Amino acid sequence: MATTGKFRIFGALIAGAVAFGIGSAARADVLFHNTTGHTVFFGVTCDGQGVDQWTLAPYGNRSLVCNNGAQEMRVFIKTAHGADTVTVRATVWDGRTYNLGYDDDGDVSIARRG
Repeated sequence: MATTGKFRIFGALIAGAVAFGIGSAARADVLFHNTTGHTVFFGVTCDGQGVDQWTLAPYGNRSLVCNNGAQEMRVFIKTAHGADTVTVRATVWDGRTYNLGYDDDGDVSIARRG
């Protein structure tokens, strides 16, 4: 009876360690592609408190990671739309790849790369 109890405790400890490892592995590791011939300036936030500013060279790639355990990050790209400045916002998810770009009218796009 005592041996069975020890195996149950050991099994529970292993299960807890595996669950912790799986939970702590998510960290919004996202790859961005610039689909234009122009530098794209954008900001990201992992916790909603502050925004880190980044640049992405023409046709370049950049991998960004949230190290606070967030499985998602918010992306902000400002663009001139006529006389107004517009900010496009999108939520991007851990382990995915996204295209950042502008269309012929200057509209910003943030789209999941298929």
